[in-house]
Amino acid sequence: MKFLGSLFLGLCFLIYALYCYQNGGSHHKGRGWVTKEEAPKTHLFNMILIIVIGLSQIVFFAYANLKDF
Repeated sequence: MKFLGSLFLGLCFLIYALYCYQNGGSHHKGRGWVTKEEAPKTHLFNMILIIVIGLSQIVFFAYANLKDF
């Protein structure tokens, strides 16, 4: 199993996205935890970015380990 850290990192990103979604906010530089009502555009951007990074890490892990078959 190559690049196991990539799988772990991808799962961590997705778990963090789920945490932010359930608690209705996200962390912002210089402001700390901000609810999605206070900064809706930034929250949406952060959620999309975190999910895309998490999924891309998992896809990379799958590609790296399944390309030999």
